[in-house]
Amino acid sequence: MKKLGLLGASLAITALTGCFGPKGGAGGDEAIELAKQQNICAISSKTMVMPDLPADSKAPTIGYDDKYKEWNNDYLLLTTKQKVMSKESGNTYDVDISWTYEQTNLVREKYTYDDTHEKIVFNYSATEEYDFSLTANLKSGEATGTATYKVHLSKNTLKFDEYKISELLAKNDAGDNFALVETTGESAGYYKSNNLPDTKKCFVQTYGRVVYFAPDGNWALIADGDDVLELFSGSTASNLKTSEFPAFQVGKTVKVLGAMTNYCGNAQMSFVKDIIGVEDSKAAASTGFRTLTKNDFAGKHLYEDRLASSLRTVTATYNGNYKQGTNTDMSKMTDARYTFEVKVDDEVLTIAYDYHISKEGNGDIFTSFKTKLQSLKVGDSLTIKGTLRFAGNDVDHYDSENLAKTSWSLVPYAADHLA
Repeated sequence: MKKLGLLGASLAITALTGCFGPKGGAGGDEAIELAKQQNICAISSKTMVMPDLPADSKAPTIGYDDKYKEWNNDYLLLTTKQKVMSKESGNTYDVDISWTYEQTNLVREKYTYDDTHEKIVFNYSATEEYDFSLTANLKSGEATGTATYKVHLSKNTLKFDEYKISELLAKNDAGDNFALVETTGESAGYYKSNNLPDTKKCFVQTYGRVVYFAPDGNWALIADGDDVLELFSGSTASNLKTSEFPAFQVGKTVKVLGAMTNYCGNAQMSFVKDIIGVEDSKAAASTGFRTLTKNDFAGKHLYEDRLASSLRTVTATYNGNYKQGTNTDMSKMTDARYTFEVKVDDEVLTIAYDYHISKEGNGDIFTSFKTKLQSLKVGDSLTIKGTLRFAGNDVDHYDSENLAKTSWSLVPYAADHLA
């Protein structure tokens, strides 16, 4: 996530202090107290929880999103090893921290987040609010100490209706939009709200096998047989990864809770609140990349044939028309969004590059695509695999322009998807 806030600042400061003290010498009581001043207990990686609050003080509330005025699946990120610097000697010391709590009924899971952090995920109640407290047990050399932290768990008042992916992508009876989208009135083009008056979103839960997630956690794909749903983390969250949701692993079956939205007319689930591992019987294994023919996509609207996000492969003819913003010179290609065209029989299909696939040490994908494209001339044959996306205009609802269009793009996401 890009929400590090105080946590990121704390880690950055301590990282700059250098190595441990001489031969890992004892940090003493000063090290313990300095560690308590660091952001060792954080709400969803961003907000520092202060230790040892007076009994009559109000604990910070978690589980509520002030921006969207709805429940949010906040967690606690707990530091297990903290470096501190002595103000007197200038030496730096390592403080080991273990965490204990008694209200085990409020904790859904506790797991290792990375080398120096643990994560606590809560069981939020639909009817009750709770105060939760935990203790940090700190040790540096021979010195030990404790600190108590408290948070207030809000209620989860959101309703998540259950659907199969095929039902999320199903047409309405009139055949002019998705079944879950309003077609009349002020809310026309938006998904039907199921949480009024608290929120106007359509929150759902669905099941699927994890097919793919971008290395930076920006977007992902889950499948139930032929049917595929794209998940979107939000422009700043980037949390669709195993470190954030341990059950989120390629090939595993998960239950995902979020809100139905769209991007440029392509159906997707956004505002992902939770991803939970479930038994494989909840969703069929992905059928993989099905052959894409001209008749599959030509003249098809965004809501037709459950095309959105489906996995496809096509052998086509390179048609050129490379574009990256206003740039049409492929020699000036950068690792950012671009498109080019192929012909499937006599029908033009756009191929779109999604730069998120080359992040976090995966830059070889960009290089592979660039090398392949620069080797092609118009008329050459190539085989492309990827996820099929509707290519409309960028709005937050299904407007008349998107509904009238029949424009699709195929988005490869692995190095061997252009061959």
